[in-house]
Amino acid sequence: MRIPSTQALRALDSFARHGSVWRAADELHLTRSAVSHQLRLLERDLGFDLLERIGKGVALTPRGQRYASDVRKALT
Repeated sequence: MRIPSTQALRALDSFARHGSVWRAADELHLTRSAVSHQLRLLERDLGFDLLERIGKGVALTPRGQRYASDVRKALT
């Protein structure tokens, strides 16, 4: 397991709060592609899925919700 980047953790936090890659990208002043990439890297670094892809949508897995909650506490 690698240490996650701060940018990836902020992408997860923003996605968790907004429920949308588009809104997270807007808040972070990044492209949607950049936010998606950060989330994929975070999953790779952690070694488990944070997100479940449902059709064209994306939602946090239960484990992703718990991790995002911990990240939120660490960032505030």
